[in-house]
Amino acid sequence: MPKSRVMILEDEAVIAWDIEAELQSRGVLVTGVVGHIAAARDLIKAGDVTVAILDINVGSENSYGIAKLCRESGIAVIFLTGATGEELPEAMIGCEITAKPVNYNLLMDAIRRVER
Repeated sequence: MPKSRVMILEDEAVIAWDIEAELQSRGVLVTGVVGHIAAARDLIKAGDVTVAILDINVGSENSYGIAKLCRESGIAVIFLTGATGEELPEAMIGCEITAKPVNYNLLMDAIRRVER
């Protein structure tokens, strides 16, 4: 498996830590776990991210602007959402989307797909 450098944007700390621990146990390099849009933006600009796993609803905001920045920066995007029937805006079509609660086998499949 190629060595992606993964950022996790998740505003629920316990969920973020769980995702980080599970991915690391499966050999994924997690370079940052952030809970706010501004922190995600800073991590992306630092340049050490190749895959972004983004909660869609982050506090009172959504992560579509971060996804746009990722795509412009050549960073693959995987959305996580607990909302059933979530539809991505047209500009986000083609991004991976995985449901919460997280099925880690499906999330790993999504990571493998975006690494290609």
